[in-house]
Amino acid sequence: MSIIIKNYKVALILGFTMFSIVISAQQIFSDVHPAIMKFYEYLFKEEKLTISEFNVVYQKANLNTESWLIKEKCNRKEENYCNKLQKIGNVFQNLSLSDTSCVFWEFRTKYYSELTQGLSFGEIITIIKNLTIHYDGDINIQYAILTFPNDKKIYLALNADTENVGFPSKISEIWLNNGDNLSELTIDNVTEKLKWVGIINTKNNKGSIKIYEKPNNSSIVTGQLLLNQTFFFTPIGDNDWWPVYNHGEILGYIQKKDVVMYSNFPKELRDRLEFEH
Repeated sequence: MSIIIKNYKVALILGFTMFSIVISAQQIFSDVHPAIMKFYEYLFKEEKLTISEFNVVYQKANLNTESWLIKEKCNRKEENYCNKLQKIGNVFQNLSLSDTSCVFWEFRTKYYSELTQGLSFGEIITIIKNLTIHYDGDINIQYAILTFPNDKKIYLALNADTENVGFPSKISEIWLNNGDNLSELTIDNVTEKLKWVGIINTKNNKGSIKIYEKPNNSSIVTGQLLLNQTFFFTPIGDNDWWPVYNHGEILGYIQKKDVVMYSNFPKELRDRLEFEH
């Protein structure tokens, strides 16, 4: 009898501990604000950052990404990067975390206006405090949506900070208002669009919806989407028409009012997609 009671107590303790860990992890993971605020603080400082400093908030600020950027920019005949490449020689071995982050400098010099939309740091902080969180079915990623007064948006993906550098979450990706991936645009000069999973909004139609070749309902109809049929779409902040995809290929456009995001899926469909993840 005593063995059973002891085992029962152990089970209770373990169960409570695991429950506490899960709750704690969710609370920590949900706090995306510090990293985003620090990112914007860096943007407004008008100074260069080391790779190590930028890595505190941005996951891709590492030696591999920085090295790749330098080589790609030199390949495109950008003289200042060729000089840097010549100076450090074997990039992967000689580049240091104390060196200037070229990734951050590219972000700041080329995309500052899109990332800030002409607002002050104080105004940006207010936007960050009022950001929207989106969950797309992957338990490891949360998306933060910054909405500006002109209805343009910045989308950020954040992962739990497993490196424990000081913030609960760290930015892993940034997308501009049109869905362009900032790091891919900076390094490769091409980009994969942000894609989220969606279904059609049955409140606005009768179980199916037309897909148009161009973002207007006067263009050619290229197909249709059915009730509870999942598809991928790119949210475009200040546009009423969003591109939709199947297996990575663009099908056409539908209106954003006809898109239901993952968090509003029927529970059975949401559970199935989470299982597939």
